[in-house]
Amino acid sequence: MFLAMGWSLPWDAALVVWVVVAIGISLPTAPAYIGVYQAACIIALAQFGVDATPALAFALASQAVDVAVMGALGAIAAPVFIRAASRPRVSRLQ
Repeated sequence: MFLAMGWSLPWDAALVVWVVVAIGISLPTAPAYIGVYQAACIIALAQFGVDATPALAFALASQAVDVAVMGALGAIAAPVFIRAASRPRVSRLQ
């Protein structure tokens, strides 16, 4: 996504953003990590000279992609788990 934002950051910038966001969202937060996710991205990207406004835009786009991918995977997996949960269980201790 750095290239989509027009940034030519080193590869380790992605690692730093990932680690800082992971640490940030491990703290107790609001649902969907709203606020903490964005602040963590801004703090991490500031280390590479990115201003707060474009860093916030990146954080919002990145979180939107994360939520969309997780939602799509959940929608794909849900029927499988619903089917498995509705099957009668057979006890082997008969």
